[in-house]
Amino acid sequence: VETIIGYFNSNPDKEFVFTNAVLVNAAGIPSYNQTLFDVLGLDKETLDLFDRGYELEMLSIYCRVTGATCALRASMMPYCIPLSDIIAHDEMLAMTSAFRNKIGYIAQCLIKYRQHGKQTIGLRMAIRHPGEKWEYTTNIMMWHDALIEKNDENSRERLRFIYQRFWTLRSSWALLRIIRIYLSGCYKKYYTNAESVFWWDVKTVLFRMKRKIKFIG
Repeated sequence: VETIIGYFNSNPDKEFVFTNAVLVNAAGIPSYNQTLFDVLGLDKETLDLFDRGYELEMLSIYCRVTGATCALRASMMPYCIPLSDIIAHDEMLAMTSAFRNKIGYIAQCLIKYRQHGKQTIGLRMAIRHPGEKWEYTTNIMMWHDALIEKNDENSRERLRFIYQRFWTLRSSWALLRIIRIYLSGCYKKYYTNAESVFWWDVKTVLFRMKRKIKFIG
């Protein structure tokens, strides 16, 4: 708690933070040769991209945030309520903060994350059920539109594009759809590094296709 409070004091622009964890067995004994970040693919390269402003992209492949490690400011609450009954609360909170560029992380292991046979989710879900589940969700975050000042149409339009882009990456024919969006000029309108964001989306779609084929096989 002290470490997280220190993070928030040093990063006043962040409203949500998640951390790493030591993995322990049912008896509470460390018996894994990987940390939570290792299992979720949060390696140095991934975290470097996160630090460069690709928070949304890093989370869009599949959720890499574990609720037990998280903390948030009270100022984030209007963007979280009501909680969704479609996806896990930690996924929703992480994506909500990523949409608003308010998310951060602490690479240090601050808790022990116990793995046991009766867990509702645990790390088994990260291995057995990769990000395809997003393809079956509906757009649950559109209430954020109402939180933007009515005279701030630029922010409203950008938010709507982020939603469109986010769900397009999980749709059928995603690759063709994002190419169509790129050719329409939307990427250049809302991102100064439009080409980089577009190519990241292409890689994300190809990654998801590869994971889906492997999962089905």
